[in-house]
Amino acid sequence: MGELDQSQRLELDQLREEYQKRYGVAVEFIKKEVGPGLEYENTLARAVVSENGAWFECIDQPMEFSGGSGDAVTHRYIENREVLDIVRALYERSKEVSQENSRLFGLLVLYTRSGVIDNRGVYVFHLQAGSKDSAGRPLRLGRFRPDALPGVFRCRLDTDLEDLPTKFKRGVVFCLTGIGEKNLLVEIPYEGKDVRNLGDAPLHPVRQ
Repeated sequence: MGELDQSQRLELDQLREEYQKRYGVAVEFIKKEVGPGLEYENTLARAVVSENGAWFECIDQPMEFSGGSGDAVTHRYIENREVLDIVRALYERSKEVSQENSRLFGLLVLYTRSGVIDNRGVYVFHLQAGSKDSAGRPLRLGRFRPDALPGVFRCRLDTDLEDLPTKFKRGVVFCLTGIGEKNLLVEIPYEGKDVRNLGDAPLHPVRQ
């Protein structure tokens, strides 16, 4: 999956420190809400799934964490072919994303550990309405590989688009592959008045 050299690790340490200052309380809150459960890990990411919810984080990417609590959080195990079908469908739907039909559409597909800071090992699409940095344009990094099984993918959604490979239009879906002979797929719908986004409200969120 690729190893990081000393300069890359130094850069990640600096990013991790900044992320911890900004979102550390929120991340720990979600982890506490989910509590202990089944633990999964590959070379790129780790996840915990319990009766209370689920969360995942990339091992070498401190900026990447998603989780949620509540009865609506589900998980299942899928074959490689379904992983590719889902991530391809998300990629294809991202081509139709605009400020008019989506508040948020963020797809991260990570193929290698070095992809965290080397665009050759990652594909990123991100559009968020009202973002000052994007000026209404989506961010695209790296290259999508339609026939390559990623180590992990995550998609955050708040969209009006149809024909999504998820049961919801607002929430998070993530997948860790290579968990033994299976792949873990988790879906976290965003529902209710107490939904929070770590980027908007770092204190006491219920879901991200």
